[in-house]
Amino acid sequence: MRLLTWNIQGGGGRRIPSIVDEIAQLQPDVVGLTEVTFGNLEVLRLSLVDRGFEHIATTCSAGNAKSVLVASKLPFKVIEDPIAQDQERWLAIELDDSKISVLCVHIPGGTDNKFGADGVGISGKKRKELMWDQVIRFARQRSGGKTILLGDFNTGLPEDAEGTPFALSDYVRVLRLEKYVDTWRHLNPHAREFTWYTKRKNKGTGVSEDYNGFRLDYIFVSPALRNEIVDVRHVHEVRTKKISDHAIVLADLAVVAGAHRTAETTQAMKSTLSHEHAGPATYGGTEVPIPDPSFDSLVAALTKARIAAGNHEFIRRFTTEIGITSYRVVDRPDKPC
Repeated sequence: MRLLTWNIQGGGGRRIPSIVDEIAQLQPDVVGLTEVTFGNLEVLRLSLVDRGFEHIATTCSAGNAKSVLVASKLPFKVIEDPIAQDQERWLAIELDDSKISVLCVHIPGGTDNKFGADGVGISGKKRKELMWDQVIRFARQRSGGKTILLGDFNTGLPEDAEGTPFALSDYVRVLRLEKYVDTWRHLNPHAREFTWYTKRKNKGTGVSEDYNGFRLDYIFVSPALRNEIVDVRHVHEVRTKKISDHAIVLADLAVVAGAHRTAETTQAMKSTLSHEHAGPATYGGTEVPIPDPSFDSLVAALTKARIAAGNHEFIRRFTTEIGITSYRVVDRPDKPC
């Protein structure tokens, strides 16, 4: 199953055709969008349906509130889970047949204050705390099942920020204590990449340029899905092409969402395994004498995903998922897994 989350920046506006084109080219099964607005909703919805995302739910209603939207090629039902504050930034679904829960969320930033002309209201920091409390509650309630949390969390650990550190980073640590996995960090334990940047004008050219980077957008999975993480990446091109001010987060999980998995997604996951990889590879020195060279590309992808050596049960399930019915593993000391 392929997941995509993206903050489309202020509802998308005239960028919606490009936004939907980018999504369609990446061939996800389930999409979680943030910063959806009512004025652009109908065009966005119809464009997604036209690209095969027949199942759509959104919190968007009349007004300019930044809302969230889930679009899927797989049938789902909405999980009724009301929260007291910022309901338009919160949408939970369950995919039919698979019992996989997905929460799409847009946590407010610390400066996203909501004060009226009379000064009455709520600070951005408090809004952020309240929504994080709800995310932790949702995660704990579903920690024993297959649960996915995705969206714009406006939060991170120190290594996920340049310049001013994030406020309320401890909430990310609490998710870790609940055994939820930051999918990108899981596969990239020492890397630094960012999904959004502050801007600074170049005094020489007058052009606005990237200044400090922050990783705001995430896909977390529950413990039951930890070993199903195959590949995760940030699609930075959509930001550098100014289709949005955020990068896309794209994740492949080795799970089948019921009987509704699409042929397009099968091909997309096979494409994940198209890395050039000459010769056999090592999985704990264990040999499975079923000759099929197509396994070499599978090993490349699994190596990238840091799959534990000798985890043949995972390999068996994943190869079955993508249509490879036989494989071999031989000793290759110079190319350890």
